[in-house]
Amino acid sequence: MAQTTTSENACDVVLQIDNSDGTLTDISGSSNQCTMDFSRNVAEVFTFDGDWSIKKSCKSGVTISVQVLYSITADEGRDLLEDWIFDTPTTSRSVRIDVPDSTVGGVRYEGEFVIESYNLPLSAEDAGVIICSANLSNDGEFTRDAISS
Repeated sequence: MAQTTTSENACDVVLQIDNSDGTLTDISGSSNQCTMDFSRNVAEVFTFDGDWSIKKSCKSGVTISVQVLYSITADEGRDLLEDWIFDTPTTSRSVRIDVPDSTVGGVRYEGEFVIESYNLPLSAEDAGVIICSANLSNDGEFTRDAISS
């Protein structure tokens, strides 16, 4: 097989999360990483007659880890995630990720999520920008579609 000529990078990924009013808010300008981890519920069983396990799978899940820069501006990543974890932690919110960007031909990943955790690391010995992180877990269907308009 010939080497690909259509590879992409993540420089222009668009990350949107609902604000407390339920409006998708673009936090791409204050985030620098998101990772989607897809999983399947897999069970394993062994029988007396056989050397190998039997696997059965059903149901899927996805978690998203998000990194945002600590900013004091309203409706940027940190503000949105802190509002979620402090004010409405049991509420699902929409998350949308467009890869490599939001143009036609890209891929849109989207679903409802709950916030599982939020991390705010603070160190007096680090002169760099504070990077906060959150782990989100899907609450229902998660879709992957081509961006067509």
